[in-house]
Amino acid sequence: MKLSQIYLVLVVFFSCKNDDEIVLPSIKTNAPSAITFKSVTLGGALTVKGSAPIGDHGFIWSTSVSVSETTGTMISLGERSENGSFEANLNGLNRGGKYYYLAYVIANNKFYLGNEIEFTAGAHTITSVSPASASAGSKITILGSDFVSDPSRIVVSIGGLNAPVITATETQIEVALPLESSGGGKSLKVRIDDIEVSFSSNISVIPVIENFSKSWGFAGDTVEILGSGFGNISEVLVKLNNKNVTVTSANFNKINFIVPSNSGGANSTSVSVNSVSLSNPIIFNVLAWRKLKDLPFVGRRGSTSFIINDKLYVGLGASLDNVVYKDFWQVDLQSGAVTKLGDFPGEARFANKFFTLGDKGYIVLGYGKNAIVNELWEFNPGSDSWTMKSPFPGQLRSGTVSFVLNGKAYVGCGIANGITSLDDFYQYDPELEIWEPVADFGGGPIYGQGSFVIDNKAYLVAGVKNNSTLVSELWEFDGSGWRQRASYPGQLITDGFGFNYGGFGCFGFGWIGSNDAGIENWKYKPSSNYWKKVENFSGPPRFDAASGSSEKYWYFGLGYKGNTEYSDIWIVELP
Repeated sequence: MKLSQIYLVLVVFFSCKNDDEIVLPSIKTNAPSAITFKSVTLGGALTVKGSAPIGDHGFIWSTSVSVSETTGTMISLGERSENGSFEANLNGLNRGGKYYYLAYVIANNKFYLGNEIEFTAGAHTITSVSPASASAGSKITILGSDFVSDPSRIVVSIGGLNAPVITATETQIEVALPLESSGGGKSLKVRIDDIEVSFSSNISVIPVIENFSKSWGFAGDTVEILGSGFGNISEVLVKLNNKNVTVTSANFNKINFIVPSNSGGANSTSVSVNSVSLSNPIIFNVLAWRKLKDLPFVGRRGSTSFIINDKLYVGLGASLDNVVYKDFWQVDLQSGAVTKLGDFPGEARFANKFFTLGDKGYIVLGYGKNAIVNELWEFNPGSDSWTMKSPFPGQLRSGTVSFVLNGKAYVGCGIANGITSLDDFYQYDPELEIWEPVADFGGGPIYGQGSFVIDNKAYLVAGVKNNSTLVSELWEFDGSGWRQRASYPGQLITDGFGFNYGGFGCFGFGWIGSNDAGIENWKYKPSSNYWKKVENFSGPPRFDAASGSSEKYWYFGLGYKGNTEYSDIWIVELP
C-alpha cells in the first residue's frame, strides 16, 4: 500500500470517530396554550440533548415575524440536563395583538432555534346574540366574555348602521337594533377599544307595518305604508292579494305604492324586504264601482234619489219623449232587493234638487208637467209617506246646487227662465221648518255646479257662466262666507257628481258638451289644496244621472246619452 493511501484511510477513520462523539441538540417549538387577552403559556421541547451541556433554554418572542436571538425578547429558563417538554408564561399581552415566538437552547455558546409559531392574544369573545330575528328598534342582547362595562369603549354596528349601546358588563352588551335598518340578514360587528370581536352569524331584521295613510282607496291612488324595517325601492316588494304593485318610493320607515286596477274589495297587503316578509299583513280595501241589477222600470233622466239607512230611494224623473213619472222605489244596497213604494202624492216632476236631513229625504224645485215648482217635500221612509213643507222662497230656477252643512240644507245659484244666471243662496232649517237667505255665492251668477262636503265645509265645483261658458272654478263655503280654491283640472263639465271620500272630495262625470258625457274622477285634498286623478267610472257615460252618497255608499245611475235611457244603478261600498 502506498503512503498516500495509508494517510487517506487514517483521515477517514479519525473523522468518523469525531462524528460519533459530537451530537448536536434538537429543539422544537410547541403550540401555545391558555391564551387569554393578557397572558399565554408558551411551549417547547428538547428532543435531542446533544453531546454538549445545555447552558440555557427558553423562548424568544416578538411582535414581528422572523424571530431570532437578535430581534426578539428572551425568556430564559436556565440550564437543562435532559430531554423533554418545557413551558413558560408570557404576561402583559395587548388584547387581540399578534405575537411570534420560538423555543431555543444554547450549547457551546451557540443558539439552536426551534420552529417559529404565531398566535393572537385573546380578545373579547361573543358566544351568542339574541334574538336572531327582530324588528327595528328592538333590544339585542350580546353575550360573551372579556367585555368592558364602559359603553363609551364599545362600538356596535348592525348592517353597517350604528347600534346604540344601552348597557354593558364584562359578559353582556345590550344594543338597540337601528331604526334605519332594512329587512333581511344584517351582519353584526362589535369593536371594543378599537379591537374587532369575531362573530359569524347575522341578525334578521323583520319589516313591520304600523299603519296606512288610509285603509281604502281607488285604483290609481297613492297609499303610504308607515312602519319599520323597510328599504329602498330595489329592496322592497309590495303585494295586494299576492299580486305585485308598483312602489313609487321607499325608505326605512315609509313605502308609497299605487293601488292597481282590477283589485276591488278587501286585499291582504303584504310587504317583504330583501325576501323577508313582514309579521303583520294588513287589509287594504280597493274601491270599485259595482253594477246592481237594473231597476224594474224604463230608463229615465232627472230622477230624485237619496240614501237613508243603507237603502236607496229613487223615482220620479222623465223620459226622453217627455213622459214625467211619480213612481218611487226602494233599493236595499246590502241585498239588492227592490221594493215599489207608494207614488209621490204631488204633481209628477223631474230635475228636482234632493238631500237628506237626519232620517228624512227632501226634494225641492224641479219641473212639473208645465213649469218649475217651488215646493219642498219631506219623505219619511218609516211610514212611506210624503209631507209638504215650506216652499222655496227664492226665484224659480233650474240648474241649482244643493248640499247639507251642520244639519241644515243649502240651495242656491241656478238659472231663471233659461236666461238669467243667479248667485243667491238659501238655508233650510228642518227643526224650525223655515228658509233664510245666506251669503251670495262668491263666484257670481252661475248654474250647473256640483258639490261635496268635507269637515263642515262645502265645496262647489265647475258650472256654466254667461249662459255658455264652462268654468273649472272651485269655491269653499264655511257657512258664513266663500273663498276660491284650486280650480278643477279635469274635463270642463256641468252637472258634475261630487261626494266625500274619507277626508277627500271626489268630483267628475257630468256633461262635457256636443252630446258627450264624462267618466273622469278626480279627488281633492283641502289641506293641500290639490287635485289628483283617480280611477274613472267603469259604467257607460251619461247625462242627468241620479247620484249621491252616504257614509257607506256612493251611487250613480239612470240618466241618458243619445237615444239610450238607463235604468241601472252603480255603487261603491265603503269599508
